[in-house]
Amino acid sequence: TTSSAGIASTLGTFKATGQRSGDSGITGSLTLTGSSEQLFIDTSNPSPIHIKRDSGNNSNIQFENEDGSIFAGLDSISSVPVFMISDNQDLSTNPSFTVSGSGKVGIGTNVPTNELEVRSFGNVGDSTVVIQGGTDAGDDAILRFANNNANRWTILTNSTSKLRLFNHALSADALNVFNATSNVTIGGTTDNGNKLEITGNLKVSTNITASGDVIATNVSASNQVIGKSIIADDTAGGGFVAL
Repeated sequence: TTSSAGIASTLGTFKATGQRSGDSGITGSLTLTGSSEQLFIDTSNPSPIHIKRDSGNNSNIQFENEDGSIFAGLDSISSVPVFMISDNQDLSTNPSFTVSGSGKVGIGTNVPTNELEVRSFGNVGDSTVVIQGGTDAGDDAILRFANNNANRWTILTNSTSKLRLFNHALSADALNVFNATSNVTIGGTTDNGNKLEITGNLKVSTNITASGDVIATNVSASNQVIGKSIIADDTAGGGFVAL
């Protein structure tokens, strides 16, 4: 049925088929009522729904339930149309999600300047990004860096083990931080009880200051260990210890 005000109302399913170019369907509002409301559009047109605002920049669809409304549609920023989702009919007010014409995605901002930009809601308070793995003990939360279609580095962690920095070029962990102790290993994968453990060479261009003892093991003939309080093991090879 159609009222004189141009408002169409129907029970059940409203179905429009075979609309030709230039046909006028509904002028005004369409309201579907009943327990199984449906709007069915049967067409070969690749854009079967066209929503256009004759004046102004803001054109949106309102989704509503008993708890409130969410609006999604187009608004213009600097004369460029931008897709937004907001809790406000004026989409650029408090946008929760934005996709610019150049493919940049914004969360909490309508003007993302990077491929992904996250801001706190209303630019107030902290801004937090959470990567949540699965519920099984071995499920990792993963952040991966790649370029030129090749994986380079991966940061991953799970609830029972450690945070890992993985080097894809070497197929090996570069760094581990263990959940239970916060101990750090570089080049190793096992927590041996040391706050920092390095597997490989360490080069220091200035001084190393130690408030406790320095323990040196496997000192070779070509190396020197110099310090105030030193315990040196396995120096039979001729390593030099100076006090």
